Amino acid sequence: MAILTFSEDLLAVSQVDFSLVSLTAHSPQSALNQFSITDGPVTEFWQATMTIVPRTEANWRALRALLFRARSGQNVFRVHDPSSASYRGAGASSPTVNIAVSAVAGDETVTLKNLTASQAISLAADDKIGIGENLYSVMADSGSNVSGQTSVSILPALRLGVAVDDAVNLVKPTGLFRLMSKPSVVIVPGMISQPVQLELMEDPDVDA
Repeated sequence: MAILTFSEDLLAVSQVDFSLVSLTAHSPQSALNQFSITDGPVTEFWQATMTIVPRTEANWRALRALLFRARSGQNVFRVHDPSSASYRGAGASSPTVNIAVSAVAGDETVTLKNLTASQAISLAADDKIGIGENLYSVMADSGSNVSGQTSVSILPALRLGVAVDDAVNLVKPTGLFRLMSKPSVVIVPGMISQPVQLELMEDPDVDA
């Protein structure tokens, strides 16, 4: 599996709509389950709709070549949410901070350190953070203490456990996504291309 990235030229002419979708295992009504549906555990994944409007023939050809390299979903794209490219709170002097307290996969709270100290809002609700190759959203405003630490509620739940000093990315945090649609990029020299819409589903990193 290869990890592909969109060039800044393509991202500059794109709009990305991120949503968090829940997938639930369930048992439909049957002879053995006549009156109800039994829901299983809920797993949450990022889903992204990316609309790209190539402005030049070079943009079109770069996009089409990139989609060829996706190999019908065999390879993944590293994608960030342009609307949350940077945090809205006070954050830190560096684009990365660190884990202060270890946590296990499935936890929905992480404790961060090396933030700017004594801030009312270090990270704001809907800010995005990246840990490893996984993308998370901040659920509520979180302020830092005098030591520059804060506990942050996140979704989805941690894909992997984290250890003290693990890096946490605050600027252009990314996740891994597979291409679910089969878009067509029509190249007509001398004309502006029609928008190209890509449907992407998160392929989280869960390998320890």
